[in-house]
Amino acid sequence: MNHLGIDASALATVWVVFITSIILLLLYLLVSGEVKISRKSWFNESLHQVLWQRFSGFLILGILPAFLVIYYFNHSLESVGYRASNLTLTFGYSAGLGLLILFISRQNAWKKREKSLYPQIKVARWTPALIVLNAFTWALYLLGYEFFFRGFMLYLMAEYWPVWLSILVNTVLYSLAHLHKNLQEVLGAIPFGIVLCLITLQTGNFFTAFILHCLLAISTDAFSIYFQGLYKVGTRT
Repeated sequence: MNHLGIDASALATVWVVFITSIILLLLYLLVSGEVKISRKSWFNESLHQVLWQRFSGFLILGILPAFLVIYYFNHSLESVGYRASNLTLTFGYSAGLGLLILFISRQNAWKKREKSLYPQIKVARWTPALIVLNAFTWALYLLGYEFFFRGFMLYLMAEYWPVWLSILVNTVLYSLAHLHKNLQEVLGAIPFGIVLCLITLQTGNFFTAFILHCLLAISTDAFSIYFQGLYKVGTRT
């Protein structure tokens, strides 16, 4: 037992979770092409590359951790937040904070920085079909992403570590995962990550975090598309 009140076996389990999380995160960043391993990166934010990024994120951050939870850590998926619990509270957070997120997304869409980053898929013309595809792949990606951070990492760590320490480690890694973007996103991920961790632990599921993150990502793209005049009926170019 150490000074935090954690016995040796529990501490070892947490270290396994921590190291595994870093490996999976690095694997995703490299496989998806989100980080450059040379000056000439093959990732250029074309439609196909963004779709690859999102599908690979779902597989590496969602499916692989789920297998580890079941077959290595001998836990059920329900024990790491994959369950419909506290639905009233989940709906309340989703509705209340969702409206705030929509307001912030709309305000940020006017900013020059947002225009250079979003929408993530860089095409000259957005059709209804592409908008639906964008929303679907965002949701698929964020299902795996939120399971990784607020399910796999958070719940397994909080089972053995103090809650505050589990949230701290989770938020630090979540923030660092945005380093390849810009400083504002790195800093913005800190309060957003803390809020999502607290909501996840209070509701007993990671689906509230998933819903809120989906609203943030999809609305940011949608408002950017609208204000940049990219939504047009016709053939995508």
